[in-house]
Amino acid sequence: MIQARPPFCSQDAFPCRPIRIAGRADRSGEGAVDTVIRECMEEIGLDLSADQVLGTLDLYVTQSGYAVTPVVFQTAKEPNFCLNQNEVDQIFRIKLSELSGERSAQFFYQEEGGQRLIRLPIFDHHIHAPTAAILYQFIEMVAGRYKRIDDLAAPNFATR
Repeated sequence: MIQARPPFCSQDAFPCRPIRIAGRADRSGEGAVDTVIRECMEEIGLDLSADQVLGTLDLYVTQSGYAVTPVVFQTAKEPNFCLNQNEVDQIFRIKLSELSGERSAQFFYQEEGGQRLIRLPIFDHHIHAPTAAILYQFIEMVAGRYKRIDDLAAPNFATR
């Protein structure tokens, strides 16, 4: 699931960047699982619980200093979404098969700084790190392979 942020969303550090997976811990001591459960309910009306957690992916630290802990959940049935229009404009359902094969991850080096970049072609767009890196690691784990993502940077235009 990928969320598209509304263009007026002032809570995003990058309001023109459409992709975000979760939010930040609001409460002292709130762990990654509780944060994701709360954010999913607040933003998309998805009612998750800790017993649905399959696990976490690697911690991803952005160039801006944000630490992202991806949490993977399993739901027993098709979820009903209720979008918070102040937070989420749209949800895109993307099959894992659409993120592999011909349209799989693309790697290249940034001209300025030489960091290794990743992007995933989605529809007529590209998703960049951190979202692309996290999705890439998830896809690889589903295929039975473990790939580290700590060397995959976001392009300069996506950092502040």
